[in-house]
Amino acid sequence: LNLMIEDLKFMFDENQRNTAELERRLTELSVFNEVGRALGSTLKLSEQLKIIYEQASRVMPADHFYVALYHPEDKEAGVKAEVEFVFYIQDGKPTPLTRRPFSNGLTEYIIRTGKSLLIERNLRERIAELELNVTIQGTPARSWLGVPLVARNEVIGVMAAQSIDYEDAYDEDSKAFLVSLASQASGAIDNARAYREIEERLTDLSVINEISRTISSTLDIEELYGVVFEQIKRIMPTEDFYIALYDKGTDVVSFPYIMEKGKRVPGGKDEWASRRSGHGITEYVIKSAKPQLIQGDSQVELEKRGVNHIGKTSHSWIGAPMMARGEVIGVVALQSMKPEIGYSRKHIRMLQLVANQAAPAVENARAYTELENRVTELSVINEISRAVSSTLDINELYRLVHNQAKRLINAENMYIASYDRKRDEVSFPYVFEGGQKQTTGVGDWAPRRHGNGLTEFVIRTADSHLVQGEDSDREIAKLGANHIGKSSYAWTGVPMMARNEVIGVMAVQSFDSEFLYSEKDVRLLQIIANQAAPAVETARAYSELEKRVTELSVINEISRTISSTLDVAELYPVVHTQIKRLMNADNFYIALYDSAYEEVSFPYAFQDGQVQEWRSRRDGKGMTEYVIETAKPQIFSGDSESETAKRGVQHIGKSSISWIGVPMIVGSEVIGVMTVQSFDPEIAYTEKHMRLLQMVANQTAPAIENARAYSLMERRVEERTAELARSNESLEDFVYTVSHDLKAPLRAILGFSQFLVEDFSDEIPKEGKMYLDRMSASAKRMERLIDDLLELSRVGRIKNPYEETDISELVEEIVTTLSPGEDVSIKIEEPLPAVICERVRIGQVFANLISNAIKYNDKERTEITVGSEDKDDKVEFRVADNGPGIEKKYHDKIFKIFQRLSSDESGTGIGLALVKKIIQDHKGRIWVTSEPDKGSCFRFELPKKPDVSEEHPEGESKGKGKNTEEDT
Repeated sequence: LNLMIEDLKFMFDENQRNTAELERRLTELSVFNEVGRALGSTLKLSEQLKIIYEQASRVMPADHFYVALYHPEDKEAGVKAEVEFVFYIQDGKPTPLTRRPFSNGLTEYIIRTGKSLLIERNLRERIAELELNVTIQGTPARSWLGVPLVARNEVIGVMAAQSIDYEDAYDEDSKAFLVSLASQASGAIDNARAYREIEERLTDLSVINEISRTISSTLDIEELYGVVFEQIKRIMPTEDFYIALYDKGTDVVSFPYIMEKGKRVPGGKDEWASRRSGHGITEYVIKSAKPQLIQGDSQVELEKRGVNHIGKTSHSWIGAPMMARGEVIGVVALQSMKPEIGYSRKHIRMLQLVANQAAPAVENARAYTELENRVTELSVINEISRAVSSTLDINELYRLVHNQAKRLINAENMYIASYDRKRDEVSFPYVFEGGQKQTTGVGDWAPRRHGNGLTEFVIRTADSHLVQGEDSDREIAKLGANHIGKSSYAWTGVPMMARNEVIGVMAVQSFDSEFLYSEKDVRLLQIIANQAAPAVETARAYSELEKRVTELSVINEISRTISSTLDVAELYPVVHTQIKRLMNADNFYIALYDSAYEEVSFPYAFQDGQVQEWRSRRDGKGMTEYVIETAKPQIFSGDSESETAKRGVQHIGKSSISWIGVPMIVGSEVIGVMTVQSFDPEIAYTEKHMRLLQMVANQTAPAIENARAYSLMERRVEERTAELARSNESLEDFVYTVSHDLKAPLRAILGFSQFLVEDFSDEIPKEGKMYLDRMSASAKRMERLIDDLLELSRVGRIKNPYEETDISELVEEIVTTLSPGEDVSIKIEEPLPAVICERVRIGQVFANLISNAIKYNDKERTEITVGSEDKDDKVEFRVADNGPGIEKKYHDKIFKIFQRLSSDESGTGIGLALVKKIIQDHKGRIWVTSEPDKGSCFRFELPKKPDVSEEHPEGESKGKGKNTEEDT
């Protein structure tokens, strides 16, 4: 019985197993039938895969199930092999679909081997045995099953299931089922994928058709770039996007359109700067003429391709060439820094389609833009030419040129610099910045000499230059130039040439990083400068001529007033009125200096629209006194308190913004100061204004001094006339007395002394002869002294005619007359100039100086040099020797009468006093430079064109005409 029970139980279990197997088989057949029916009813991949999953779940655990498709590598496009998860179930729920590069995981193992893989348990150990590289995320699977999808004898993907709950969840029967299911589904999946690709292509073509229609609707190049971007944004991620244009002739790549994180950014700097013969990924696409896809770290991937990495590192990059007429004209590219955004083959295909559509449109728009630009250029050139012929107003010309420049380039900030080659000075007659015309002549726009800024760099090189980017200061330093003024993001300057010389610079600059300049902008600015330069030169010459005419008119008017009045109070307002014709002189004053009392007075002051009365001051330390002390003109712009402090001068009076003071000089003495000042920041004076004011001061000073002297002279004329008459009479009496009362007895003494020596020499004792010799020598010295005194008295009284005198010839005659010994060397530095003078008197000067140099020399060999130096309206002569020298304390004393430094009684002590009086009579001056044991150098100045209008005719004397013994 027990055996029967056991048999029955075995039979029951066997029937159970057979029944389960039959049911499983029936279920599998049902699954295959249902899958076959479903696959035949749809070509949509997603629907097919859903049905496959649902039916597979009836036979085997499938809470974790996926279908992956294999995309092989495309080496030409730089596309790596990848696995696309077209269906993925996790914990019974669909998850987002992803792609991943083809690696060394379980899925890739099946694709490479084309074999099914069943892992019933010990997943980690089995993975290690297969030498796979699998990163397990989340709960690890305890059982895994995967089979290949094969179509057209190629593995097209993988179908897999896994269990995270049970080991041995799958067995050989499960593998056989899944293999059969995959075999049944592979062809349908392949067809569905092809259908999907066809659908995508149809969609792409629809989008491309729309893009083509939109693109063809505009010829505005900037608008076209925007349209291309907007259309690409419809079909793929566009985190970063750019369009690059390629100029084959110059091998230059430029970047006219750049979008970063949805915002337009300017090109022209950093990685977006135009570059020639580059080796970046953009140039790689241009050279290969094929689209490229970079996935993963861009720096690493580019190194593998032998391409330079330029700019930011991206996670995914895609670029397609724009082709026109069989040549690459540019590149359309996208890149993403986000790992979740990765570009694929589909993106390459779409981008290339867009690039193909955009390329002809871009080429046409670029050609149209070039044509428009050329038309505008010709219009600008024509307009400038018209302006040249229509105006000689330099300021109007600057304005017209600026307005025309704005039609071609970004010239909202523009300046024109003028260059004076003789003075090596740059000035800025036209500056437009911040939307308005700027005041020139002050601050950064003040004229500057021997400068080293970018403007001077363009002038020196006579070539255009472009500096831009955040490191512009460093770029300027590389040029060896200084940064002057406000920092800009972009600056370009071009030379203005006339008669093959640089006459100035035309420059534009941008303070906005959105606006940078290109080489084209530089070329256009040079065209404008070339057209404008001759006109500017002509207008500038005309302007200078007008100013010169005004200056001459001012000088003429002042001269006319001077000649018509000696009333100084009448002269001041006339001078003020004329200065206002030359410059802004609403605030003006004249200061006069009395050197005897060291007092400064202000006879005329005009300020705040009216004449004012200012008090005199003594021992002042203001700018007026500073000009008097230095005898040099002074100018400053800026805060007057800080400017005076820089000079160590006290600030006196109202603070000014700009100030000029020039000395009024008569002879070599400063008699006063003429000043203009501005309290308005819009008014700034330049060195040119200072020169003009000095010119007026030079014209006015003698008149003021004459008028002032005349006023004083009028009060004392009678007294002085009587005093001079008495003085002249006494002097004549003295001359007469010396001639008749002193010289006659003196000659008698000399005659009788000589008679005694010659006729009674035998009878006179030796001691007596000694006394006679001494008496004779003293009498002769007395005679020379009287002669010198007579000569001194004649200077200025008895005038010889002024005549042009060859000084070289005169000095040679004197040297010959002096007959120096062999131990005397006299060097005449040829040529000594000819001057208009009293020949005899100037001969006396040279004779005295040369004879003194010989007489008082203490060296074995006497060396004397006679030379000259031209000094504007004067000539300076010098007589230098290698004698004992003179202490500084005697430099003035030696020119006084009867002053002698030597105990030698051969001299009279009158010679240098006579020399000084002769030089002064010629409106000159004389002085000495000397140090003990270093020789002496006597210097004197003579005017080149002396005023001889008051000199007496030849032979006429200022005296009463009384003849002396020497006159006859």
